[in-house]
Amino acid sequence: METYRALRILHAVRSGSSWPVLIETDAGVFHTKLRGAAQAPASLVAEIIVGALADALELSVPARVLIDIPSDVPVDDPHQELGDLLYRSVGRNLGFQYMADARSFRPIDGSRVDPELASTIVWLDGLVQNPDRTVKNPNLLWSHGALWLIDHGASLGFQHDWRRVTE
Repeated sequence: METYRALRILHAVRSGSSWPVLIETDAGVFHTKLRGAAQAPASLVAEIIVGALADALELSVPARVLIDIPSDVPVDDPHQELGDLLYRSVGRNLGFQYMADARSFRPIDGSRVDPELASTIVWLDGLVQNPDRTVKNPNLLWSHGALWLIDHGASLGFQHDWRRVTE
């Protein structure tokens, strides 16, 4: 997995509990989930594992990279809560290919999805116990005519309570 150094924090994406950020690096801009956010680092591990499984199934998922955030990185977004989150996230974080042209999946798009592709997505979500792909929040994007799967951090739910895991 490629590793890049954060040059500037552009802004937070204030949705969900994790507040991902757009980070500028020498390799471009990446949508980045922070290790100091809710449910991390377990959610970041889930993103890597489920992304690799999706790759193996030839499903479109944004490329994953590692982003190193130094303690003195400039931040364009002055929100105090973001500052606290970045303080807890100094070091290695998980970045994703940024797709500037992407748009969210809408119910009207359902007829555009090949039934076999839809079946494979449902199968993967069942395998990894993904509770977050719902009708209200499908966690799917359209970009360049392809359907992309995003946000797998809540998958592999067993890792959030190892006491309940059995053989």
